[in-house]
Amino acid sequence: MSNRLFTHSFWEEITALAKKKSGKTSAAVAYFGRGAADLLPLTSGSRLVVDMSMKAVKSGQTHPDDVKKLINNGVDVRSVANLHAKVFAFPGKAIVGSSNASQTSAKKLIEAAICTSDKVVVAACALFVKELGGQPLTPHYCRQMQKLWTPPKGGLGGGKSPTYLPKPNQATIEDRVWLVPGASGGRDEDDEQADKDGNPKAKKRIKSTRRYAVENFLWIGAGFADQVKRHDLVYLCLERDGSYFLDPPARVLLTHKYKVGREHRALVYLEAPKGVRARRLDVVLKHLGPIAKPLKPMAKGHSARLIRAEQITSRLPGCWKHLAGSTE
Repeated sequence: MSNRLFTHSFWEEITALAKKKSGKTSAAVAYFGRGAADLLPLTSGSRLVVDMSMKAVKSGQTHPDDVKKLINNGVDVRSVANLHAKVFAFPGKAIVGSSNASQTSAKKLIEAAICTSDKVVVAACALFVKELGGQPLTPHYCRQMQKLWTPPKGGLGGGKSPTYLPKPNQATIEDRVWLVPGASGGRDEDDEQADKDGNPKAKKRIKSTRRYAVENFLWIGAGFADQVKRHDLVYLCLERDGSYFLDPPARVLLTHKYKVGREHRALVYLEAPKGVRARRLDVVLKHLGPIAKPLKPMAKGHSARLIRAEQITSRLPGCWKHLAGSTE
């Protein structure tokens, strides 16, 4: 077992460890700036948790295009809005310190970190990253968030960043998480015709077809169909053989609304991770414990609802082990 304090060559060490393909890496680093994908070139099967909230993107602290590079390389990347940790767990070694993943950190700031090969500490760091959960990020979502990015004020790259102050109770992109009961009715010829119109539009919005597929569900009535927005995260709850199952999180690509007579209908198209099975709702409730109370009505056919509790929205994705590039 060895312990070492790093004050120089900090990123050289991390970059070298990240490039190794001998095992998976788990990392939690609050801000992932422009060029960070080169500093932390994680290999397929690794997990990264960052802060890719709208505030972090608009201030230039997290660069969605660099996040997208890792996702395209098979890394499971998630976002936790209030993250401030800098923890890197490599096979046989862990580094915990002060540095965000940025060129400013690598070339300008004085950083310090502890590097250890203590097996207990390495395992604890990996577990910490896993238990952070976070909202899964997709290439399509990163492309849309990149439109909001501006260079950080005072950092390498210059530029001024706007002040982002959301209005009271305003739901930003990353805040909107829906729990939705299964399709509220069977499909008929009108729905099939609507799908012929909506499906091609949805497919144009998804590019990463290797790990994601376009899926949809039917919603009858207004309400939810009028409120749900593109990029919202949806958990669909379905009944099968008397049991309830929760589909893995999927982002909204398109809501195709239409009317059949006087009845409002909508096909909601999702960017869904491939090869990820639904989980039994009772297993999800047990995994989350007491904080899962808002999920329980889903088994009673309640209407769709927004979930804003950070404890739930950050931990729910952890109920699925194989999400977007993860091979754990």
